Order: sequence, then C-alpha cells, then structure tokens
Amino acid sequence: MIQQVSIKTATVSKLKTCKFLFLHGFGGSVHDWDAVIDALPSDYKCESIGLPGHHGVPINPDLSFEKHVDQLFESHLMNQSDPIVLVGYSMGARLALSFALRHPEKVKALVLCSTSAGVEANASISQRIAWETCIVNDILTLENKAFFEKWYELPLFHTLQKKPQIMDEILSRKSSLDMETLAQSFQTFALSHQPNYWDRLKNLAMPTLFLHGEFDSKYATIMHKMNAILPNADVKAIPNASHALHIENASFVAQSIETFVAEL
Repeated sequence: MIQQVSIKTATVSKLKTCKFLFLHGFGGSVHDWDAVIDALPSDYKCESIGLPGHHGVPINPDLSFEKHVDQLFESHLMNQSDPIVLVGYSMGARLALSFALRHPEKVKALVLCSTSAGVEANASISQRIAWETCIVNDILTLENKAFFEKWYELPLFHTLQKKPQIMDEILSRKSSLDMETLAQSFQTFALSHQPNYWDRLKNLAMPTLFLHGEFDSKYATIMHKMNAILPNADVKAIPNASHALHIENASFVAQSIETFVAEL
C-alpha cells in the first residue's frame, strides 16, 4: 500500500511514551501539518499520515467508512507500543473520532479541529446528500485549480480568502491531486456516509481538546455541543482563523496542543 507520511522523530522527550499522529482534511496532504509540527517542541514524536484518495494513497470505494478508518490506523499502529495522541482536522478529525470511539484502548488523547460527530438529528440528511452530490460533480467536472478556487469560496474559509500568499501555497500543494480518487475519498468519508456518533460521545472518556477558528461560527457551535457531552474535554478558539485554523495560525494551534498534552 502506498502511504504518504511525514515523520518528525523525537530525541529525549518528556513525552517519550507518546506518539502523535496528525491527519489532514479533505484535499489536504501530510505537509498541511508541517508548520504546526515544526512549532512543537523538538522532542515530540510526530507523524503526519495521508488519507485514502490523496496523493497516491489508495482508496477502495467498496469499503465502508469505518472499514477504511480501521485499515488506515492498523497500517500505522502495527508494532506500535507507545500511547497514541490523535490530532485531526475536519475530515481527518472525523476519522480520528471514529477510531477512538471504537478502539479507546489504543488512544491516549484526542485533539479534534473544525469537525463534527455526524449529521445532527434536527438537520436534513436529504439536503446534506444533495450538497455532497454537487461537490462530487464539481470534483469530476472542473479542473483541479478551478475546483479548489471554488471550494475556498465557501463561507467557512472567509478569512483564508484574504490571505493570497497562503492561498497560492495551498493551491500549489493540491495541484498534484488526482480528481477521480479525490471524488471517491469525498464520497467514502462524506458526513452523510459517516455513522452518527452523537449518541456515543458520552462514552468517550479519554482527554479531548476541541479547537475551532475564532471566526468559524458554524463549527464553534458544533464543537461546543460536543464538548458539553464529553466527560473529559475542553474547547478552545484559535484567534485570527476560520475553518483552516492549522494553516492560518499554526503557532497558536501548536501552543494549544502543547498545553493540553502537558496535563495528560
């Protein structure tokens, strides 16, 4: 199996018994976390892993959401004895949450950024599916650059739109993505295809940190709801950022992670 991996190895560490696995979001890459990892203490053991359907990491459209999640983590946890801290953004955070809920013995703590536990009970699943169908159609019909320019026009990214230098770097990083496998990834991990985990959140006992962008009001609301359910969680706003907080304010995200794990 082809795996996109970026690794930062620890030296002597106060957290030498922990390993941090970072998961990017839809359309991302392992390098989306570079600035965050570089801002963390040099003795943290960090590995950023690529999601199926991104940059050569294969995806099997016949597998379910949870089968893909288990396959992804099994390949990275093989022969792994250190406790794991999962750090995920958006789609990657949903995968981390899924794994932690079903395999809590393998996860020491969670850092979940800009994410959700599933389509909420009062939301229209049919509207969500219709929106996701439109996105898949755009992925398959638009050229790479045209699609992502349209994607980042979503209100979620309104502060990112005002940072052209960062936007240019993001678009350049995505230029090598294969749009067909990206569409398969979007469909496989779509929120409408994800099991609804809201009712199971109360069983998640491990320490959990929720991070949302200061200007991402939609996900701030969602993550405060999640935080209120979990027995051992906290929520924090990342200043000067909207949805893509790890890109817009990597140093503050790193600082928040460092403060959180110091208390584990």
